[in-house]
Amino acid sequence: MIELLIALAISSFLIIGITQIYIDNKRNYAFQQSQGEIQEGNRFISLIFDTYLNKAGYSREPYLGNEQVFTAQTSTDYCEAFKSGQTVTKAKKGSGVCIRYSQLKSEELDCAGNKTAAFVDSNPFLKQAPLVTTALYVKDDVLRCQSGNTDAELMTGLSGLRLEFGINPSSDTNVTQTLSAADWDNSKGQILQVRYEALVASTNNQRGKGDSAVLDNWLKQASAAEKTLIEGADTGQLYQIASNTVTLRNLTP
Repeated sequence: MIELLIALAISSFLIIGITQIYIDNKRNYAFQQSQGEIQEGNRFISLIFDTYLNKAGYSREPYLGNEQVFTAQTSTDYCEAFKSGQTVTKAKKGSGVCIRYSQLKSEELDCAGNKTAAFVDSNPFLKQAPLVTTALYVKDDVLRCQSGNTDAELMTGLSGLRLEFGINPSSDTNVTQTLSAADWDNSKGQILQVRYEALVASTNNQRGKGDSAVLDNWLKQASAAEKTLIEGADTGQLYQIASNTVTLRNLTP
């Protein structure tokens, strides 16, 4: 009888140990999956913003000034107004930017994956090449793109987006001042540089609530409203920040 009890005790310990190993491995796998998810999100955000910011101000008519190519444009549901020669402004639907550029190729795809206008692109200096206006913005934790008649969802899991604009109040093309997007308007000067910071969250909850250094650092600079919103949505996700500063190469020397 004693031997049977000893055997049962040993078996119980083995079962508990094996179960704990299984749980730990499962938790570790889920953590790695979440890490991979937000790393892919970081890469995607950087790819989208860097690609389209580098397109801003591109013109197939380099012999003309920007004021002739990019004429003034009134505000829309998605974008603030563009002054003559201006190729970057703030988005209106959410935190983000709107950019303008000339098409490089006929029917090239826009940010939503749709074909743009068709034209004869064999002449690299074609006059009146079609212009594209694109809005990239974050609303309700979703990165969205608007171009033409399409407003498309690109990515979920963005808990926040911060923008800073490098400007020059004069007509010079060297950056002399940096402003937050909230402090900028058309009277401050043309945008020559954009810095973005995006707070990316995983889908699954993989940590104890309140122990994310990334989230804590982000909240230190958050407004009261933003802090309340993010903390209310935090259920233990993993966080990373995607950031970069892009100087608009088509507008600066």
